[in-house]
Amino acid sequence: MARGLTASVGWGGANRLHDAANVQVFLNDWIQNGALKGRVPALTSGKCDGAMIEAIGTFQKAVVSFRNPDYRIDPNGRTWAVLSGPVTTTPQNLRTVQTARKVYEKRMRAAMRRGDKYVGSSGDLRIEFDSNFDIFVARVAYALRHMIIYRTDDGKFARGLVRASGDLETIHNAYLASPPPQGSGIRLIAYLYRRRDPAAANRWVMSIRFRAPDWVFDEGDIVEPDSGRVEAGRAKIMAKLVGCAAVIADDIQGDAGDRIRKMVEIADRVGYPRNVELWLYNPDPVREFISWRTDNERRRLMTSATHGKLPFDGYAFPGEWRIKPFETMFRRFASHDLNSCAPGIRPILINAYENIARSYKHIQKELDSTSLGGGTLHKGAPEAFLKHLNDLQNDPDHIYSAWKS
Repeated sequence: MARGLTASVGWGGANRLHDAANVQVFLNDWIQNGALKGRVPALTSGKCDGAMIEAIGTFQKAVVSFRNPDYRIDPNGRTWAVLSGPVTTTPQNLRTVQTARKVYEKRMRAAMRRGDKYVGSSGDLRIEFDSNFDIFVARVAYALRHMIIYRTDDGKFARGLVRASGDLETIHNAYLASPPPQGSGIRLIAYLYRRRDPAAANRWVMSIRFRAPDWVFDEGDIVEPDSGRVEAGRAKIMAKLVGCAAVIADDIQGDAGDRIRKMVEIADRVGYPRNVELWLYNPDPVREFISWRTDNERRRLMTSATHGKLPFDGYAFPGEWRIKPFETMFRRFASHDLNSCAPGIRPILINAYENIARSYKHIQKELDSTSLGGGTLHKGAPEAFLKHLNDLQNDPDHIYSAWKS
């Protein structure tokens, strides 16, 4: 069993032989099993030489998050406390500040104007679970540091990018319903959509989606969870959220209130898990898809995820095709105290109403403009999309049935 330090080891340290040997034991554990794996060669000399000093500096930068490492370990210092503590694959004191979502939306609009093409890739990740979502996000971003240009902002851009799709929040909340032990791992599959360009420097990642298989592992052993208990917990949470949505909807006036109450009634009737999957179309892709200015090649690209087949899904490059308001509620409030209704549910309901209303407004505007110009919208893909929306209105279990006259 390794002992504590009696004096400092490293640059300018006392470097007693037994202390150096002690530090080597701990550093090698991090090199073999932790965040230094693949970054630092194993130490063998048992004394404080150049290799150990370099390893100490790398540990301070990569794990303890020192901006300016001093290449020395003191008995009562921060570096020794972390080095002699639990071995992890991620750094301590992870920064959690991220770039605002509007920055990525601006990038996407610019990509649309350029007509960018994309290529996808995927990778498996093992992430230590943390009930704090910001720390969880930081660990995911750190795990992807070799696949994303981490830039010179200490990962701020990467942290925003990995959470932009909302997938991580969904996954995190799902695990909170039946959480694994703090610090145990979950496995993620990351799907990266990279800009296609002849120059490697221009092949930056535009978006990242995530999926988590329904199992967790602890100390390398895969452990099957009690899936029935997990689902029962999620169903209970969703029932409370829908109940809160009904209470909040009763206080919304006018046409918005009438249609929102119908949407909530649908969510209540279909129950969990179907209500989590209730969706509506994002008005931004709708506007571009039905526009007479949009050519068929652009429409093909926008609907590539479903190979042009209705209903559309996936990324349309002005945004995701689908918005899932009840899934958003679950992601945001599943871990909250549900004995009182979160006021944040109201804007989600209002936003769902306004997004559908905007889609119909875009359609009416396009119909009016093509009619005045002597043309017609009712040809090809736009015509099929309008018929599709009408079919959704006639489906009593779909959100759009709240718009049936």
